Amino acid sequence: MASPRKDEIYILTHDLGTSGDKAVLVDSEGNLVASEFRPYPTYRPRPLWVEQCPEDWWVAVVESTRNILRKTKIPPEKIAAISFSGHFPGCVPVDKEGRVVRKYVMIWADLRAEEQGKKLVEKLGGYENFYKIHGLGHPLGMLSISKVMWLKENEPEVYNRTYKFLQTWDYIILKLTGKFVGDYGGASNTGWLDVRKRKYSEEILEAAGIDMDKLPDLYESHDVVGYVTDEAAKVTGLKPGTPVVAGSGDSICAAVGAGVVKERTAYCYIGTASQLAAFSHEPILDPKARINNFLSAIPGKYTPFSYISAGGLSVDWFKSTFLGIEESILSNLGIKVLDVYESKAREVKPGCGGLIFIPYIAGGGGPHWNPNARGAFIGITSLHTKRADFYRAVLEGVAFAFKWLVEQFEEAGIPLRKWGEFRTIGGGALSDLWVQIHADILNMKMIVLENPQDTTAIGAAIMGGIGVGLWKSYEEAAERVVKIKKVVEPTPENVEIYEKLYELFKSSFRNLNEIFNKLSTI
Repeated sequence: MASPRKDEIYILTHDLGTSGDKAVLVDSEGNLVASEFRPYPTYRPRPLWVEQCPEDWWVAVVESTRNILRKTKIPPEKIAAISFSGHFPGCVPVDKEGRVVRKYVMIWADLRAEEQGKKLVEKLGGYENFYKIHGLGHPLGMLSISKVMWLKENEPEVYNRTYKFLQTWDYIILKLTGKFVGDYGGASNTGWLDVRKRKYSEEILEAAGIDMDKLPDLYESHDVVGYVTDEAAKVTGLKPGTPVVAGSGDSICAAVGAGVVKERTAYCYIGTASQLAAFSHEPILDPKARINNFLSAIPGKYTPFSYISAGGLSVDWFKSTFLGIEESILSNLGIKVLDVYESKAREVKPGCGGLIFIPYIAGGGGPHWNPNARGAFIGITSLHTKRADFYRAVLEGVAFAFKWLVEQFEEAGIPLRKWGEFRTIGGGALSDLWVQIHADILNMKMIVLENPQDTTAIGAAIMGGIGVGLWKSYEEAAERVVKIKKVVEPTPENVEIYEKLYELFKSSFRNLNEIFNKLSTI
């Protein structure tokens, strides 16, 4: 990370992820100066219920802000703007005084509202009509609009007391500035925005029975929406009057941070979930309603998006399930167990001797969106299959699933493979082996960016910089800020092997899909 300079100005970003808040300081050249992470808990009181406490977010933001200022010794007046990214779609009900009406709020992973979503679809004359307006392929229970419908039906006192329904980072903006605001990108992942008209859909909201005045005014992601109040300054250590920029959802910020701000650009995010997003002048309304269409941070542009629920999560699961004892022993020696298995997996030939991993251990995700989907290893033999084979099979299985997303985008009209390359981000991009496997399976260049695990925060910083005039446009900012670490080319002999295995991967899932559905009833 870069060293702070006395004559420099900085953008402070907060990336409110599912596991915690990551505060990042970025200088005017886009260099990362410092970062601080503060975790917060997630609560699962019932099946399908996934909640967090907004006050936990605020405490994490306060602590990480104070610590990053203390650690860097940067004067608060050198902070030119504060910007945000956050997990979404959410549902944060607040009253006129800015107090949370419900202590624990539904986050994106909460799926209790599936039935409310189905009722909405029925009122709108079918899913095709619904999708044409909002452009989202998510499970219905994930959408903010379904969550608000659930509150109105099951907790009417919460709905009635609510002045505005906000997203995760909107709540922090409220705490910092006293302003009730939202951004177009965040609103495009809720189910209540008309994705073509860029405004709240009266048709959808009327069918849902939700009052439009309970939704915040919308701003561009780079708009200055308020200023740090005296009260917030005392708590955080920031300077009163510091500009606060709207920011946006994590996937939209990641696109900006990866430089996906012009034609023929797309990113491959290898994180807890594996994600694919591209730049588009128009929403891509997939006939099978599988692609999500987010409004880009660039006004009038779009970020078509899809994901696999368990990308890096598959690796985490494998480590905790099969490598626990080794991890304990090696950690005492200062060795990371995954570094050992990465080295071992390099010696395993592509295809792992006919071992295939189906990576849907957290449900489906794209392209099939079957919530009953599960994980599986296929092709185990007692004589040849070793733990290193299993590990490499996990890496390959996630990349095969990502290729399926690529095909889905191409069927909908985005010719990704003709573009020839992916900007590669996320923690998984730090694994040379995993990036090479993606390159070989996709038969595409993988452009690995500097600080790939901080791309989302960098995107939010770009929004902040544009908001206060540091950069004139997203393209200019990307040219100056987004830095390439290396380019990974596909290996021709591996491409041929993986082409055959990929067809087996797809047919394996299709043949298992009905079994997965039956297993979900047990």
